[in-house]
Amino acid sequence: MYNLIYKLHLNGTYHSPWLLSIKKILCDSGNPYFWYNQEMLKPKDFIKNIVSTQLHNQYLQEWNYEINRNRRCLIYKTFKTNLNFEPYLKDLHFLQRRALCKFRTGNHNLPISKNRLTGGVENDTKCKFCECDYCDEYHVLFRCNHFKEPRKTYLKKYYYVKPSAFKMISLFNSNKKETCNLAKFCKHIISKFQAA
Repeated sequence: MYNLIYKLHLNGTYHSPWLLSIKKILCDSGNPYFWYNQEMLKPKDFIKNIVSTQLHNQYLQEWNYEINRNRRCLIYKTFKTNLNFEPYLKDLHFLQRRALCKFRTGNHNLPISKNRLTGGVENDTKCKFCECDYCDEYHVLFRCNHFKEPRKTYLKKYYYVKPSAFKMISLFNSNKKETCNLAKFCKHIISKFQAA
């Protein structure tokens, strides 16, 4: 059936949207040769593997470009280096999962999120609780005195004593128990900023 539609398409007798989609996929993946020389190409599994790999690689490039271009992804790209499923999405309860996801993606009420959204036009990035000049995720997780006690409750001492970007990355990529506690802490932080 495919060969018949393909031949009708080539001689201009029939134009199939489905066939045009296949042509677009092959050409977009950098393989127009596969479209124009179908009769000579064997085996088909080899072609499928090449096209699949190239489409996957193109998608990864687009994903990396979008993450690096988007100011809202500033913190997200710090610890999300690979496009893969995050275990916390299945391990945590809904409210914890939502809080951690909001925190990771910058979808929260911290002063810095508005600044990122406006492209740096909004300059009010002061912390509402300690008057620090720059209130971002790192500040509230590790530095803000207002969250000192919850920090001790939810995080291991290793993370908040002499904190660093490396420790933050490690925390966001930690085991199930630490991720669960991080999610509870993020939920607490987000609720305080929503109420303020």
